[in-house]
Amino acid sequence: MESNNKIYYITLQKIFDEDWKTQLAQGYPPIPKGEKVLYIKTFNNCYGEYIRIKWNNNYYDTVSWKIRKVITNES
Repeated sequence: MESNNKIYYITLQKIFDEDWKTQLAQGYPPIPKGEKVLYIKTFNNCYGEYIRIKWNNNYYDTVSWKIRKVITNES
């Protein structure tokens, strides 16, 4: 049985996309401190481990120490 639960995080500080050039070019705003964001996936590249999150219909890549996981029963 597949779970439909979504995983959410709370931002611990203002979040800018780690790929700041893309954020600058596309013009989407930083995420304010204390916002609830949707977890998309975790991935690694040559620079380290990143977490992709979604907020306000935009995707951001960030590092784990800038966000905290929230326990929720939402489906």
